[in-house]
Amino acid sequence: MNRWKINQPDDTARADLAGRTDLSPLCCDVLAARGIGSAEDAANFLQGEALSDPFLMQDMQAAVDVITEAVEAGEKICVYGDYDCDGITASMILCDYLDCMGADVMSYIPERAEGYGLNCAAIDTISAQGVTLIITVDNGISAVQEAAYMKEKGIKLVITDHHQPPEVLPEALAVVNPHRADCPSPYKDFCGAGVAFKLCAALDGGDFAAVEEQYADIAAIGTIADVMPLTGENRTLVRKGLAYLKNTENAGLRALAEAAGVNLETINAIGLAFGIVPRLNAAGRFGSPKLAYELLRLDDEQTEDRVQEIMQLNTKRRETEQQVLMEIVQQVRENPQMLHNRVLVFSGKGWHHGVIGIVSARVMETFGKPNLILSTEDGVTARGSGRSLPGFSMYKCLHACGDLLERYGGHECAGGLSLNCENIPEFIRRANEYAREEVPVMPVVTFTADKVLRVADFALEQVESLRVLEPFGEGNPIPRFAVLGARIERVSALSQGKHTKLDFSYDGTRQSALIFGKSPQAVGFTAGEYADMLVELSVNDYHGKRSVTVRALDYRHSGVKQEPFLAANACYEDFLRGEEISPAMLARVIPNRGELVALYQYLAQVKTSSVQRLFELYAAKQNGMNYCKLRICLDAFVQAGLAEFDAAATKISMLPATKKVDLQSTAVLSRLRELQNAAQASAAN
Repeated sequence: MNRWKINQPDDTARADLAGRTDLSPLCCDVLAARGIGSAEDAANFLQGEALSDPFLMQDMQAAVDVITEAVEAGEKICVYGDYDCDGITASMILCDYLDCMGADVMSYIPERAEGYGLNCAAIDTISAQGVTLIITVDNGISAVQEAAYMKEKGIKLVITDHHQPPEVLPEALAVVNPHRADCPSPYKDFCGAGVAFKLCAALDGGDFAAVEEQYADIAAIGTIADVMPLTGENRTLVRKGLAYLKNTENAGLRALAEAAGVNLETINAIGLAFGIVPRLNAAGRFGSPKLAYELLRLDDEQTEDRVQEIMQLNTKRRETEQQVLMEIVQQVRENPQMLHNRVLVFSGKGWHHGVIGIVSARVMETFGKPNLILSTEDGVTARGSGRSLPGFSMYKCLHACGDLLERYGGHECAGGLSLNCENIPEFIRRANEYAREEVPVMPVVTFTADKVLRVADFALEQVESLRVLEPFGEGNPIPRFAVLGARIERVSALSQGKHTKLDFSYDGTRQSALIFGKSPQAVGFTAGEYADMLVELSVNDYHGKRSVTVRALDYRHSGVKQEPFLAANACYEDFLRGEEISPAMLARVIPNRGELVALYQYLAQVKTSSVQRLFELYAAKQNGMNYCKLRICLDAFVQAGLAEFDAAATKISMLPATKKVDLQSTAVLSRLRELQNAAQASAAN
């Protein structure tokens, strides 16, 4: 069960917004719930910040001077990028602009196998082609040794980057990075493409007009791909980019959008994130980043061939991702105990480096825990990628294990590493030791709703009005809402059971909600039950008929209290890990014979159930059993041969009873009695 946080819009703020703006009531509620408490604040947010003078960035003038001098002298320039979508778009923007200036310019985007950032072998290759100036985009801020190597070879260096700078900056003629401590630029959260966009504007004398028309669409793609906050200047840049994208002159983008079934005339930030970005990234993950770069940069007879190759690579990416996920599910089924670690670590031979980051994000969605996915390459070295939750720093965890690692880096919610395969078991132990000592109460996945929906909020004009809040993305999420106490009237399967439709009654009205990727059996509701849901609202236009679509993102049976559930689940995992449990909690989680018999009889009737549904329908509602006690009962059934448990699906299934069993002799109940006896003896002494 995920934690839900349901906001309550401030009444004063809502009244001010409603009285002094022409925003809809639903928009006012969302803004007020997000801390935008006045008409002035709303205007600033909706209009966005004007793009600030690019010369406010530290070293921007120096970068312009060096580049302009090199162009005028006819020197050969190399733009050095990165293999992800941000690096590709940044490379395209700067190369194309320099080409328009008349520069002798080439690009170098390292293959994924080369690793991230500058490397000396690449510098040698570039130097051999007569390059005298290298300009980095989306990398370079940590390349201290490589910068020194370039200086020895007589190659000039300009760095443009957006990653956090180290204490000692590389030696370069200019280092443009908004995160420099001495950078006075008012906005900091640009991606690599955003910094390159600003550099082009500076090369044009500080005027954004021509640069916007040519590159705002490409910069918007890079911004969304790198999951930058859509606030401040980023919000302005992405909004402008989306406007230009509707009539983009970029032939490669138009062809890719057509092949992907993306309508550029109606595209929004979410459409870019799911329709265009993964396909551009697929080139760098499974082919060569040059393929995506050339698609965006060149307009020639090979455009269609490049699009088809990218589409094929994206299909391969999806298939490979699914294969790795299936292998992880199998590992969980073979060793269910691993799911109770504070930090999950999965490893596999030859898992493709291009998908392990995506897979880690999927594992987070499925199991709700910080995790690392390791690919063992040659039996000697493993490379990995991880994702985490706010409240548990992946970077600090890796740093605590740094003596076991060959390389590592990252931030709170993501990280990467490489290590010797023989160190994997010790790394798993140390990572979980760090988690136990530094974060005794681990964070859980949390969904935030802007408000509880009222009947009036379902109106078409109210839902349609939410578009004024776009673009949605990091820092400005799609509005989510809570529906509490809805009566389920009908449950229907869609697309041969791939999806589910719930018809429900809510506060005197009848609505329908869609649940994608789950069958009715997996959803677990039946007519007559009451549900709580977190939903998103959108407008569907089908053959000219417009209607409101309700999509349920998370759901549970009404009345279940989440905090006691989460506390009991934490207690259960503490017990399985052998960690200390208080005597008071022990007394609450040891089942008596009557509870075991009653639960067994109930399960014998339903035969198969997800554990959460079992808790919501039986334990919580019928007898007040806490979740930890329920799981202990189920463990006893499994150990006695009365049931089987699918850890990957968190599903329990009863088996035919072939003989009489003594549940009290099972390992789980024996261990609990030992702990209770020890606690009582300690108290007596």
